[in-house]
Amino acid sequence: STTGASAVSSSFAQEGDHFGIRAAGADVWGGGGQRDDQYGAIFQEDAVTAASSVSARVDTVGDSNAWAKSGVMIRNDIDAAGESAGYAVVAVTPRNGVAFHWDADGDGYVESSASANINTFRPVWVKLERLGEKVSAFYSYDGANYAQVGSTVTLTGADKVQDGGMFSTSHDRNLSRINVFSDFSVTK
Repeated sequence: STTGASAVSSSFAQEGDHFGIRAAGADVWGGGGQRDDQYGAIFQEDAVTAASSVSARVDTVGDSNAWAKSGVMIRNDIDAAGESAGYAVVAVTPRNGVAFHWDADGDGYVESSASANINTFRPVWVKLERLGEKVSAFYSYDGANYAQVGSTVTLTGADKVQDGGMFSTSHDRNLSRINVFSDFSVTK
C-alpha cells in the first residue's frame, strides 16, 4: 500500500498503476545557503531495508521550472521534511537531465549532487539502490538497462528501515504541474 504525504500544497491521483502528483514546492535542495525541502510524495512506510531498491518510471515532468524535480526518494521518514536523515533522491528535471541529491551531513536537507545531462523529453526510469550505509542512483530509457548517476555515496544517518516512494516538487511555490509516474517498485 502507499501513503500520500506533503510538505506543501499538493494533490495526488491514481489510475491503475499510474500515479499523479501535483506539488507546488520551492525545491528539494539544502546547499549553498538554500534550505528548501518542499515536495509531495506517494510512498511506502518502512519498506526500504539495508538491501533495497526504489524505482519508478517518470512518464511526464511538468515544466514549471527548469529545475522542477520528479523521481524517487528514500529517507528515514518521508513525512518529516527538513528533519529526517538518511535522505537521497534521484529525479528527472525538464531541462537539466537527471539529478541525484543526497544528505551527506545528516541534517535533513540534500546538499550534495551529481547529475546526468540526458534527454528527458521522453519517459525515464529512475532508481535508488541501498546496500548497507551506501546508496547509488541510476536512470534508464527502457526500465532494464540502467546507467549510474555519479558514484555510490554514504547514506548518512540512515535507519535500518526507511520509507521509499515517488516525489515531485515544482521549484516554484506559486506554480505546479501534474507529474505522472508508473512502474513504481520497492524491492527488498
